[in-house]
Amino acid sequence: MEMKKIASLALSLSLCAGLLAGCGDSGNGGGNGGAAGGDGDKPESYKVAFIGSFTGNQAQYGESQRASIEMYLEKFNADGGVDGVPVVVDWYDDKSDPKETVTVGNKILGDDSVIAAIGPFSSTSAMAIAPMFEEAGITLYSPSSSHPDFTNMGEYMFRGTPTQEYYVQEYAKYISDVMGCKKIGMIYVNSDYGVVIHDLFIPEIQKYGGELVVAENYIVGQTKDFSPLISKIKTQDIDCLYIVGHYAEGAQIISQAKKLQLDVPYIGTASLMKQELIDICGDAADGFLLLNNFTPDNDAPGFQEWLAEFEERNPNISVDAHVVNTYDTIDMICQAIQNVGADRAAVRDWINAQAEFPGIGGTFSMAENGDAIKPLFPMIVKDGHFVSNA
Repeated sequence: MEMKKIASLALSLSLCAGLLAGCGDSGNGGGNGGAAGGDGDKPESYKVAFIGSFTGNQAQYGESQRASIEMYLEKFNADGGVDGVPVVVDWYDDKSDPKETVTVGNKILGDDSVIAAIGPFSSTSAMAIAPMFEEAGITLYSPSSSHPDFTNMGEYMFRGTPTQEYYVQEYAKYISDVMGCKKIGMIYVNSDYGVVIHDLFIPEIQKYGGELVVAENYIVGQTKDFSPLISKIKTQDIDCLYIVGHYAEGAQIISQAKKLQLDVPYIGTASLMKQELIDICGDAADGFLLLNNFTPDNDAPGFQEWLAEFEERNPNISVDAHVVNTYDTIDMICQAIQNVGADRAAVRDWINAQAEFPGIGGTFSMAENGDAIKPLFPMIVKDGHFVSNA
């Protein structure tokens, strides 16, 4: 197969240095015991590993992703699986901690029956183990890793979400052309996710004659009081506030900014599209904007029926892009196994070749470098819910 990408050796070494030294056998794996072996040439099961957050600051994402995968596999295996053989998942909790992710990754790589892995949730964690999975020749398909460099780290790297680079391009255009804002204030999480968006946004908004006037960052799990950051931003002449982070901190920023009477439009990253954010903010969330590759108003065939069933099965989980992208990820991997069997390289090639894949939220394609190409939808909070702002 023609190389679809060239891995960056320097980036790989910098990400792995200091992490590999902490690797061991104390991973947090659990699961269905999907070891291969059985009568004749058929295995007892086909095994996929899942790496995500079931504890820590981002545990809610891991639980929603697990619910999505379980719903899919229940149907898939009830329909016969792969020639009568079920696909099973071993679940690994990495706490969204890159060091823990490396430990978990080593445990997975020690299991010869694993065909592919889903996750991790964060870009930092995904990039920490990308070189390991590339060397082992195992597909690492993250539904949520949006760092532009992730899929350039090897032929076995895939993502189910648009990249930060693509998101930032669309955000700059939307903020300028649709919202009419030229002077932007930003509060962003001090992580790979936030820093990359911050750095990409500066030249992108300049293309539209705009300017990032002021930017303040925070640390997940440490910053609780955002009022000093908001107060600094309030002293500047800005047209809107761009919030970059995840829903728990995003909700606090919105609530505290409204209390401090920062009277400008608020727009946030796609990761803030959680019903929990609205539940925390209450009326303060009204008018909050974001762009996302998920919309509950999606008219793709079968989507509304799927959405209703998921919500009935999981009343405490709000459907978002992570749920939809994870469903597409397990679907694509299972179809790959159905078509080419348990051969790891063949599974990679099949995934990479998908040009019009029928995802639950609509048809999408897989780019040569392993990026899923999906459209973005403008969303706004009205009457306690995210609705389309198209």
